[in-house]
Amino acid sequence: MNVVMIEDEDGEMTDLHYYCSDFCASTDPAYDGWYGCVEADSNEVCEACEAPIPGVFESNGLIADPTVCKICGDFYYGPSGEDDEYACDVCIGEWAAQDA
Repeated sequence: MNVVMIEDEDGEMTDLHYYCSDFCASTDPAYDGWYGCVEADSNEVCEACEAPIPGVFESNGLIADPTVCKICGDFYYGPSGEDDEYACDVCIGEWAAQDA
């Protein structure tokens, strides 16, 4: 994905515009050269052509936001759904070892 940073008069970033390609990014009035190879956690849509841009976690069937493990309390990124009962891989591994 390509990104165009929107800055205020002090040079502070205020927004990001997401694009599927450098070609689409170059249509943004704030375009200041190539800023590509950017990965986003969640799905985005190209602001120029509206093409879907898959996010790192959502495109792989994973949840986009971290979840709190119900056993240890740590944050983790894991499969969405009820199968894992929202437990991290470490705790799931410990369960498997206890059952063996």
